[in-house]
Amino acid sequence: MEDRVTLSIETIDGYGTINKSGAKQYTMNEAIEHAGVGRFQMFLLLATGIAWMADSMEFKCFRFTLDSPFSFVVPVLTKEWKLSKDFQEPIISSAVFIGMFFGAMIWGQFSDRFGRRMGVVAFSIFTGIFGLSSAFSTNWIMFMILRGFTGVGAAGSHIPFSLLSEFLSVKLRGKFSTLH
Repeated sequence: MEDRVTLSIETIDGYGTINKSGAKQYTMNEAIEHAGVGRFQMFLLLATGIAWMADSMEFKCFRFTLDSPFSFVVPVLTKEWKLSKDFQEPIISSAVFIGMFFGAMIWGQFSDRFGRRMGVVAFSIFTGIFGLSSAFSTNWIMFMILRGFTGVGAAGSHIPFSLLSEFLSVKLRGKFSTLH
């Protein structure tokens, strides 16, 4: 059974129960369902959208396929550091995904334990620190390791969606997920 809280809402038609003292009580889902969309949800859509956009741009800079038109970092590094196309270039490109494999095991539990908001902040800082640090790499091994840690952070990119969904009524989650 969900915990019921007393809210300072005069009346919510069809929602809530009246406790022994006569005050109406609502579950959190009932309150969110009735509240609909307001400034807080729009701010949350903007903030979580920016987090997703930053995460997407992080990946747009790097190669996913050998001839990706969106990639511009790995081809430049291939020329600058004279990387082999058979081994070094592909391993650099896959370092992020290897990091995401390990990060996927961490971020869900982290945000469950410390909260979604803390999860969004932590994954954003983690990804930002290692993503920025990779710009100062002096060789391909250092770059690959930092990109791997960037992938660990980027695996938390699902948290903003979960955070936003928790503050939306069930009937609006689908609409907002397409905007996100």
